Amino acid sequence: MIKRPFALVQILAVAFVLTKVTQNSSFAQEHQIVVTISIALISVAWAALSGMIWDMLKGSLYVEK
Repeated sequence: MIKRPFALVQILAVAFVLTKVTQNSSFAQEHQIVVTISIALISVAWAALSGMIWDMLKGSLYVEK
């Protein structure tokens, strides 16, 4: 079962935005593999970090008495 179905959407959204931002830069055109790998790593790291933050916030909202 998928724990966070929104994680895939986050990964794709971040990858799309980073691709659009870097597509016309000379560095991205010269180093396509490096830029692609970097975008993939940043996208996955962003999804993981946002998941951790969500878990922390959710945990602090449900305080047991």
